[in-house]
Amino acid sequence: MNPKNFRLLSGTVLVVSYPFTKPIAMNTQKSVGIRSRSKFATLFFAVGCALFFAVACQKPLHDDQLKYIGSWGSDKFSLEIWKDGRGVYEKKNYSPYECRVEITGNQLKFKGSMHKPFTITQDPYVDSDGFTVMILDGETFYKH
Repeated sequence: MNPKNFRLLSGTVLVVSYPFTKPIAMNTQKSVGIRSRSKFATLFFAVGCALFFAVACQKPLHDDQLKYIGSWGSDKFSLEIWKDGRGVYEKKNYSPYECRVEITGNQLKFKGSMHKPFTITQDPYVDSDGFTVMILDGETFYKH
């Protein structure tokens, strides 16, 4: 015969089969927990994939661009450029922004940030005082 279900308090169902055997109490609210765990797993997987692709799409700097690696500062900006193709862009009195760095032709771009790319006016060189200097958009940057 078919089992008969009796609803108890707080979503618990009592299943009784014929002939009367030991009743089994089942919590019907467990399916909600499974769904939320499934959503969490999906979200975790999506974030993991996004991080993987963000790291996988990074391109390290070429050998001829290694002269740009380091910490640079000017009156208005602070820049950090790393060999793995990432860097930090910070305008004075603003929060730093870490992103991918791309150097093509005479352009230095911090990808993803909202500012225009820097035009490389002068490649890095050592000045008469022994400081390493580069000029971007006419502004002098000193290597720290």
